Amino acid sequence: MVSTLDFDPTTQQFAQFDSLVPKGANTTSGVLARFLWYASSAAGGVRWAIQGLAFPNSGDLTAAFGTAVTVVQSYIANLREHHTAETPAMTIAAVANRARLKFQVYRDGISSLDNFTNSANLLGVELTYTTTLPTDD
Repeated sequence: MVSTLDFDPTTQQFAQFDSLVPKGANTTSGVLARFLWYASSAAGGVRWAIQGLAFPNSGDLTAAFGTAVTVVQSYIANLREHHTAETPAMTIAAVANRARLKFQVYRDGISSLDNFTNSANLLGVELTYTTTLPTDD
């Protein structure tokens, strides 16, 4: 069974998800993302993008997302899971541990760097934080 968010090659579509800042995470040194996806056919590369926003206690709910970071991956094979390289570090304003983060992901199909002619099916996003604690106890 596979649950996906399917991103069209010609329409810019967005998906959002929330995460809490892990205890000891240092978001000011950047958050890295890796996209897990697959497709049923085609050739070329998919350009994935992600941007983040922090909501600390009493945070402004009308704040805007930060600058997006992107990664491109070439298509490997039909119905095979693809794991991108990590994105460059995404800068998110300093927030307290366990503050809420909102991320927005999208396929940058309108970019010339995305030349994949089929839908790209997003399976998930892995986030990596720098930590200042040896454990998350």
